Amino acid sequence: MVEDPVGDMLARIENGAAAKKLSVTVPFSNLRANIADVLKDLGFIADFDVDEDEHEITIKPAYTDDGESKIRHTRRISRPARRRYVSHDEIPDVRGDYGAVILSTPEGVLTGEKSRQQHVGGELLFEIW
Repeated sequence: MVEDPVGDMLARIENGAAAKKLSVTVPFSNLRANIADVLKDLGFIADFDVDEDEHEITIKPAYTDDGESKIRHTRRISRPARRRYVSHDEIPDVRGDYGAVILSTPEGVLTGEKSRQQHVGGELLFEIW
C-alpha cells in the first residue's frame, strides 16, 4: 500500500520522463486527476486520460524539441506525516517563477499564482520545475 499517493504519482511521472517513456499509468483518484489537469495547463505533461473502469490515469510526459523532459525536478513539500498549510500571502515562489508550486485549496487544486490571485490558501503539495 502506498502511504503517499501524491509523492508516488510524482515519482512515476518524473522517472517515466527520465526514461523517455511515452506514457505512465498511476492509480486513479480525484486528487491525482486534478493534479494532472494542473500539470497539463502548466505544460509539464502533454496530456492525460482518465479510465475510471480500470481505475487508472494514463499520463503522457511533455518533452522539448531536443527530446528532454520538461520536468527537471519535483519536491514534495507537505507529506502525510507533516502537513504544511499556508495563507495566500505566504505562498513561496519557485526558482524565480521558473517553476510552480501546487496547492490543494478549498477552491480545488491550484498553482501558487492562481491561489494568490484568488486570495485563497491551502496545503502546499509540491513544487515542480
